[in-house]
Amino acid sequence: MPQRFVEITSDFPGLLSCLVRAKQESPYAIIERDGSYYLSFLDSADPRNTEPASQSADVLLSQINAMLALPQFRVAKALKRTGRIITRDDQGHEVGKDGGKCHQ
Repeated sequence: MPQRFVEITSDFPGLLSCLVRAKQESPYAIIERDGSYYLSFLDSADPRNTEPASQSADVLLSQINAMLALPQFRVAKALKRTGRIITRDDQGHEVGKDGGKCHQ
């Protein structure tokens, strides 16, 4: 099953590194990779089709942002998705997409 890495950003310094250190459970995780932050998850869709991964990431980020907007945190629209999606197929090969361009 392909693994997706959807790049995310935040305007709040330290938030992403804090989320990486927080206890996380499958099927999703926020990870740091090569100096960038990614939402990582397994995806049963065609590895070349990144639209389902974009939709899944948007739903999950919406839920995380809703939790971060609660009174104890008060951080509105904290996480955003960039256009970058990396897919690792079952053989370990990676294909990346930057705003519509795919590359290997």
